Amino acid sequence: RQSRNRVGRGRAQMIAKAKAPEWKAFLRPLLDPAKMIDNQTGKTFADEGALDEALEAAWRNITSEGMDGAIPGAFTGKGKLANRRSDHRFLVFKDADAWLAYNERFGQGDLFDAITGHIDSMSRDIAAMRRLGPNPALTIRWLKDVGMMDALPTIKGGIDAKLSSDAKDGGERMERMWRYYAGELTMPRNRAVARFFSGAKNWNVATKLGRAFVTAFFTDPQFAMVNAKFNGLSQFQAMKQYVQSFNPLDASHREAARHAGIVHHELTTRSEKMWREGAKMRFNLHEFTRRSADFVLRATLLTPSTLAWKEAAALSWMKDWGDNANLSWADLGDAKRLSFERYGIDAADWERLRSTGVFDNDGISLLRPGDLARREDIDAGQATDSAVKFFAMMDGELKRRVVGEGLRAQTAAITLGGTATLKKGTVGGEIIHSATQFKTFGIAQLLNTWDRSLYGQGGLSGSSYAMRSVVGLWLGGIMAQQMIEISDGRDPLPWDEALLWKGFLRGGGVGIVGDILQGDGSRSDTMTGFLLGPLVSNVANPLYNLTIGNAQQAAAGDKTNVGREAVRLLKSNIPGGNAWYAKTAFNRMFLDELDAIADPDVRDAHRRMERRAEEQGTDFWWEPGEAAPTRAPQMPASPFSENDVGSLLQ
Repeated sequence: RQSRNRVGRGRAQMIAKAKAPEWKAFLRPLLDPAKMIDNQTGKTFADEGALDEALEAAWRNITSEGMDGAIPGAFTGKGKLANRRSDHRFLVFKDADAWLAYNERFGQGDLFDAITGHIDSMSRDIAAMRRLGPNPALTIRWLKDVGMMDALPTIKGGIDAKLSSDAKDGGERMERMWRYYAGELTMPRNRAVARFFSGAKNWNVATKLGRAFVTAFFTDPQFAMVNAKFNGLSQFQAMKQYVQSFNPLDASHREAARHAGIVHHELTTRSEKMWREGAKMRFNLHEFTRRSADFVLRATLLTPSTLAWKEAAALSWMKDWGDNANLSWADLGDAKRLSFERYGIDAADWERLRSTGVFDNDGISLLRPGDLARREDIDAGQATDSAVKFFAMMDGELKRRVVGEGLRAQTAAITLGGTATLKKGTVGGEIIHSATQFKTFGIAQLLNTWDRSLYGQGGLSGSSYAMRSVVGLWLGGIMAQQMIEISDGRDPLPWDEALLWKGFLRGGGVGIVGDILQGDGSRSDTMTGFLLGPLVSNVANPLYNLTIGNAQQAAAGDKTNVGREAVRLLKSNIPGGNAWYAKTAFNRMFLDELDAIADPDVRDAHRRMERRAEEQGTDFWWEPGEAAPTRAPQMPASPFSENDVGSLLQ
């Protein structure tokens, strides 16, 4: 099957360089003509001449990126998504070895990428057509036009012009989200450029997120509890399920989640790991950065904790459904019914699920949508449709409980809030887009809280939802900040306004901003560095200072800092170097020694660090430059006086 831009620009250029005769000569022995359909006759190819002509046309179509035969200035579109998926595939290979041989010569990526990419693409298209019909793009355009028509000022209505402006902005935002979902905004112009910057982002993850688990550990429970309350679930059960799923000594709850169908992310991750590390894929620089990022996130417990929250969220829902299986739709609490209705679940769907029968998991009753989908005593279509709704509900609420990079946040990041469209696979676009790395989490968190605070209907009012979210994350951020202080070799901060401010920033979804507040004054530890993003502030800028900056200083007769700049560049680019449980020990026993060798003035830098800590009301329990700690961390005085505690107890 060939269609415009289907192959991709990188592969099109690769095939174009080979020229048509070479491409056909390489491809022909790998094909199975008996299974290939001639578009002219609708049958298999009658002779080699017809097949050769078809391959020639395919080469022109691929190398022109679908422009062969196009009329300049004429309107062209992609047509119905349903029609594109119904087209037969033109090139049919003899076997898997033939496909692998062709992919090795003219392909991009590997077999695993091709399989998972196809599954992802099909899943997205099926979901889009289920919701938006056979031509989702046209439906989006229709919804945008209807919104504008209803909001435009008219002679009769005299509607406020602001409503018209809001409708236009909403329509454009919806259209951008669709284009991102459909892949139009993420298709790289140059695959090599996109791959390079993808590796750079992997490297940033490996070298910058060693302490992300600390913030997540104290703030994720706040998301879980406020969303449990909003949906009428037990907040205690939400925490209990997480502790049980996170417990490495007991795998029973993880197994229960997998048997219930909550396996997709972990299954894909494990399959990819087996494929890539089983000598099936060439090891290169990009693969090294990917594995480094994956290892750091797992070794610092961020990945296991996130998976535990996802499994706990799903089990919480299924346990709650099991506990309420004896209740009819009318007897369910308002919060539960509202949570169902948000995902199109009605009384009939609930009746199908609760009549399925509970599954006993070591004394815990679960109602599993997967069991509903397998029922044979009711209409298969109805069973599947209802099960999909319940799975969609769990997935949607899971993304609010375990905040990730949702569609709205990702679209806002790649379009800079709708002000521009960054071109993937271009140097300029990738550099600008790199500035958004690590920021989409905060955007997603803000959008989720804003959405439910203003429009959500559930077990909490909008104001209560907002207040619980802000206060809970604030308190979690304070605890995380204190743990970060200990991780940095300092005593926890005193309970003052400065700590409250830092806790607010760290718990508010922009935890990296908290690092800025106690940075060493380098460009990467300033607000400017945060806005520029980790690629520029932590790699490009230190590299510039090390090379061109020192050359300029030498040319001007000034003192150079080659050793200090080299060690600083190394410090910020060691995978796992800032792991929350090892950062201080690694710095003191290794990097501080390098500092002492490379920089004769290193003691002055240490004194500046000590003065800065003193200004913040704390001190080092493991002093810079020392091979061992001098004492244990000292806890700050309680924020409550004895009289305050006494009054609370009375």
